[in-house]
Order: sequence, then structure tokens, then C-alpha cells
Amino acid sequence: YMLEADQKICVFIYHKEKRMPETPGSLDLKKVAASFPGVEVVEDLFEDHWETSAGRLEQGIRNHDLSRLVFVSDRGSNQSSLFQKEATRLGLNPDQVSLVNVKPVFGGAESEPELVRERSGLLLKQALLRLQPAEEPTLEKVETVPRLLILGSGPAGRLAAREALRLGFEALVLVDGKDPGRVGYYDQVSGVQEDEPSLSEMTAQKGFRLVTEAKLISLEGQAGRFAVRYLDGEDRVQEEAVGAALVALAPEVKPNFEAFGLEPSRRALPLSQLETLLSSPEYRGKLIPPGGLTEIVFLSGLAAESGPPVLARALSDARKIQGLENTQVYFLSGNLKVAAEGLEREYTRAREEGVIFFRFTGQLPVVKAGEADLQVEFFDEIIDRSLILNPQVLVVDEDLLPHPWLKELSPVLDTPLDSKGFMAPDQVYALPVRAPRPGIYVVGGSRRPFPGPEEIRGEVEEAVLSAAELIGRGGQEVESRVRIDRKKCTICLTCIRSCPHQAMHFVFRRPQAHPLACQVCGVCAAECPMDAIQIKDFQDAVVLREISGNFTDRKFDTVAPEVVAFCCQNSADKTLQQALLFREPLPIGFEFIKVPCAGKIDPDHV
Repeated sequence: YMLEADQKICVFIYHKEKRMPETPGSLDLKKVAASFPGVEVVEDLFEDHWETSAGRLEQGIRNHDLSRLVFVSDRGSNQSSLFQKEATRLGLNPDQVSLVNVKPVFGGAESEPELVRERSGLLLKQALLRLQPAEEPTLEKVETVPRLLILGSGPAGRLAAREALRLGFEALVLVDGKDPGRVGYYDQVSGVQEDEPSLSEMTAQKGFRLVTEAKLISLEGQAGRFAVRYLDGEDRVQEEAVGAALVALAPEVKPNFEAFGLEPSRRALPLSQLETLLSSPEYRGKLIPPGGLTEIVFLSGLAAESGPPVLARALSDARKIQGLENTQVYFLSGNLKVAAEGLEREYTRAREEGVIFFRFTGQLPVVKAGEADLQVEFFDEIIDRSLILNPQVLVVDEDLLPHPWLKELSPVLDTPLDSKGFMAPDQVYALPVRAPRPGIYVVGGSRRPFPGPEEIRGEVEEAVLSAAELIGRGGQEVESRVRIDRKKCTICLTCIRSCPHQAMHFVFRRPQAHPLACQVCGVCAAECPMDAIQIKDFQDAVVLREISGNFTDRKFDTVAPEVVAFCCQNSADKTLQQALLFREPLPIGFEFIKVPCAGKIDPDHV
């Protein structure tokens, strides 16, 4: 492979001290660099003469009109990065500055000097091959729709709509039920007060629309400009253009009666109903009559671990009842998950105020409910004996299940559900609010069962801000990193079918990658049978010559790579660079090739 004629490269070899004699390995590197086509200058730089070395670096760039640099160092990646920062300060493109750390090579095989020379030479050659003429970024103007689709009501949906309007965007809220104002205990969002305007009361605001009893039919298009079709409350098909979609559905509440073989009654209550009765003096008097002692048993986290919001609710209710006259509260629980702000303090206060706790790790309590009485029989693991309680009231905790609408929304939004039915994508880069399909955001109880009020607020604000950044003010200029050769394309639709982000679409019978939706994973380029699709800075020719450079012109069979790692630039490559920073030696037989994502690994590369 020959470099282009105008590609001027300078190689700097970095040493610790100027007075130290050069090692055979560094002399060999000079020969490799000088013999490589396109290399203009080979210079020595020294750690103990940093100011002089920095001056020589600047002089070399100015005098030779250099645009690409290679730094070779046996001092580790920390020192080499100093030169990269200096080169960037002098106006060079960081992508055209390559660092070669040969310290692991020199430190791992001193007994085989010839093998070390060849190995370090291969690393330098790989870096030279990796350099390529810098591509000018291609900016593409994309028209967007400054409107946010919000699926769900309650405080989370209300906050999302309010934030969208505050940022100057329109808000279209779809609700599956008749009552958009229903707010449950687990829907609470920090900072959203009950006296603030409800969704129904917000309809007078400019740019806000509320549709009740809606059914989502389809969401087509890409991030920035979706076409959403839905049925309104009168079963009429409506179509709107939106820039992004946000799912903000609260979880469904299910009391855990079945786990104990119970039926709801006036004496066996779920947490939600208990609070309703306690808030009314009339019902509270019937629940806890004056006179004799009233015993109340809470069952929490026995069928399954209760999340922090459910436990916080149970502890709060237990303290309230314990504070009434002639009451004794028993709290029977499994593992108490106090991983929320103030929850451990709430537990401590409950104990101090007289609530008696029993914890179970093995056999669970047996509950018997008769027509006239209740009986809870269990084995106390602390005192090592069986106990029986005959409470007047039994309170069971609640489980939070996915909203039923999520199952309908999942195929329409093309966003998968997890094993429990929540819209939680199995992608680390989708955290904390994104979905695999760009332009779709999932927050709060739609994503997991036990979010706290502060978490929900943070997620809603993050999602709306991300959507605003994506949409812009009706238009965005975005760098397009996918190159498509229309002469090679046969319109086989492979890229359309294989793109995991639905970023590929057709314009005038030719594929095009939508720059707002494209995540530059490279799956389309790897799958294209005609190699008509290339990724900026990771063209097939560049990767192939980098691979071939590690296998040609070798004198020793022993240095043939035993492992060739294709490292994703967002994960594995960063881990590798971090390992080098900690001076972890690389084995002699290890080669790495940086790719934009594992999806870009082409069969031709292997």
C-alpha cells in the first residue's frame, strides 16, 4: 500500500533522557519509519528536555507543513498523550495524531531482542497504516418537528409537558384512559405539586394538546421527524408529525393477597386502601375502635422483595398507626431494602416508636383468615420458637407491575420489553432514558418498577432536554458519517433490514442514512453485499491494510499474532488504552484493530 503523495507524516521517537544511549530497538524504529513511504521527518524528543522538544515539535509542523504525526514512546501512554495535546494545540486534527506505546513490548521480552524489534516495528507500521487523509466533515441539514409526543399522564407526563412548553416546543399528550388526572402514590414526582395545573387544565396553553382514550397505531419515520397515527376518543384516525416520543406511564399496583391465600376484606387490606381509611376519621374509628388494644400486622417483602417506594409507604403507615392510642403494630418482613434517601432513618424511627419487627430468611408466616378472626403463625428465628398473632387488621404490601399499555406500545415503537414487561432496553448506552430506537425516550415507571420521586424528575428532565437537543428549532445541521456509493447499490434492502436503529431509508430509490438516527454502528456497511456503504474514518480499505500490515514482511514465525482483537472504539478500545495507562503489558502475540462498533466487523476482515 502506498500513501497519497500529499500525505506528509512526521515520526517522533520519545526517550527518557538525552544523555542515555539509544537502544537497538529505538534505532530499528528509526529505520522502519524512514523507509516507510510518505514519512517526511524522523525526530528524537526527550523527556528531560521538554521545552526544547516541544519547540522542535512546533518547528517541524511549521517548516514541513505536516498534517499527520506519529509519536513512538517507550515511556507509556501518559507521556505520549502530552504530545498529542500539544499537537492539538498547534492546530492538528486529533484523529491524525497516532500514539505508539512500545513500552509493553520492550518490557515483556528482553531475552528476545530480535523479536522485540520486529514487534515494535509492526506496531509502528500499524500506526502509519492507520493514518489516512483527513476527510472533510459532511454536514447535512435535517428538517425536524418541534413537537414532543408524550405517552402517559400523571405527574411524570405533566412534568414532561410542562418542560417541553417551557423550552418552546409543542406537547402532544396521549392517554389511554378517560381520566388523565388520576395520580397514585407511586406516581409522585419530586417538585410537582398537587396544586399545579393538571393535564386537563393545561389544554388552554398554547402548543399543548391532550387526547384521552387514545390508541397508538403506528410511529413511522426517523428521529426528528416521526409520523404518528392514532385513534382518538371517538375512534377517528389522526395523524401528526412529531420530533421525538417520550413514554411516561406509571406502573400498575397489585396487592400481594394471592401470596398468602387471602381475599381482600374489611380486615385484610392493601396499603393503598389502608391510607384511604386512615385519612377519614369515620373509617379510622371503625378500623381502630376506641377501648381495647388493636393489633395490626404488616406483611412486607415476604412474597418478593419490596422496592424502596413500597417499603417507605409501609413504614410511614406503620408509624402513623403506632402513634394512635391503644394500637400495636407488628411488621413482618423479608429483606428490608433501605436503599433510598431517608429510608433507613424511617426504619430506625419506627423501631424507636414501638413498632415490633420480625425478619424472615427461611419459612414464611402462615396466615389463616376466618369469618370472625385472623391468625398469623410463624417461627421467630431470633428467639427460636413459634409465635401466633391474632390481629384485628392485616395489611399486605403491593407489587408494581408494568402498565398494560406498554405491551401494545412495544411493537409500535419498536422498543423491546424486558422479562418483567417493562420497557428497559438491554443496552448500556441507552441509559438512563434512551431507547434503542433514536428519538424515543422511556422514563420512570415505564422503565422499571420502583423509581423514586427524585429519580423520576431527573429522568423526565434529562429526556426532555435530550429531545430538545435532538429536535433543535425545526432544523439541525448534523455530520453524516455514512458514505453510500449509489453506483454500487443494487437496492437489495439489506441495509434497511439489518439496521438496528431504523436509520436507513430510501430517497429517490437509493438508500440514505438519517444522520439523527444513525448511531454509526457499521452494521449496514458490514452486511452490504456490494460494499457500497462505508463508514467515515473506518473504510474497508483502511481497516484491511491495517490488518495486512501485521502479517507481511515478517522474519519470525513466532510473532504471528495468536489473538487479533477488533476493539469497539466506545468500549474495548477505551479499556485497552486504560490498561496501557496502568502499564499492563500486552502479550507478544496480541494485535488490536479499532472499529466503530462490533457491528462493523466485516466477514472480509476475518
